[in-house]
Amino acid sequence: MTGIDTIKVSVVIPFYKSKDWLTEALTSVLAQTHTELEIIVVNDGSAMDISELEVLFNSQVNFIHVPNGGAAAARNIGIANSSGTYVAFLDEDDLWLKSKIEAQLHFMEKNNFVWSHTDYYRFKEGTPNEEYVSAALSGHIFPKCLVWNPIATPYVMVKRDVLLQHNLGFEVGKKVGEDNYLWEKLGEQYELGYLPSALTKVRMHNQNVAFQAHLQLKGRGEAVERVRLKKHSFGNSILYYYFLAVLIYCKYAYLFTASIIKRMHSVPERFELVFKALYGIAYLHFRIIRKLI
Repeated sequence: MTGIDTIKVSVVIPFYKSKDWLTEALTSVLAQTHTELEIIVVNDGSAMDISELEVLFNSQVNFIHVPNGGAAAARNIGIANSSGTYVAFLDEDDLWLKSKIEAQLHFMEKNNFVWSHTDYYRFKEGTPNEEYVSAALSGHIFPKCLVWNPIATPYVMVKRDVLLQHNLGFEVGKKVGEDNYLWEKLGEQYELGYLPSALTKVRMHNQNVAFQAHLQLKGRGEAVERVRLKKHSFGNSILYYYFLAVLIYCKYAYLFTASIIKRMHSVPERFELVFKALYGIAYLHFRIIRKLI
């Protein structure tokens, strides 16, 4: 074994919904060509009995059971209980290609990155088709990552000491964009490594497109105060106020969509185009800002 082969990587997986998906995810981790792994599953207060998985995977996986606090809190607990040089994250419904950890670890060690991400495949349950998705973002990503952030947990690896040194973790209490806080904090201080290879398979769910637009508006609207605190990071004050205005628009568009959902208990069909159009307006402006920043 070479020096890199002996580096321990901790894998943190929050669990809540499906033990079948979790079994697939764990199988993909145990099939990794890099074998020096510490696998941590944090059961986030799920009502599902996974005792059979604890028996099945026995000493290969460390299962931690905690009251429900959300995926962000579960990942933070996983980090706190990890001991690897690096930490990698995987969601219970996603899968890794067998070379994922090995390729990303060699890339980071060779280029001296403290954190990195990769491209990925998207797939739908029961279909053979996979869509290659580029997540090309690298280097000094702040403040660009405030505008456009393709980084997601299943294809990120980060040095554990960096997280502990700066007391960094996922933002607890949010259902949308809870990971963006961590990527922004890392991006302020460290260059992001980008490996242009799809090493993760992300499972797509049949979620209503209008409701997705509603959640996007929510996530963007919640970024208003974070961006206000980062005015100094924007060299162009006009661009900063333009971006802030679009986020404020998202905040109030979300309040409008939320009031409809509250009254109707869902997204009525007649409002679907309205929801999509409301986020579509913001999305076009974000594309413009992304090119200018």
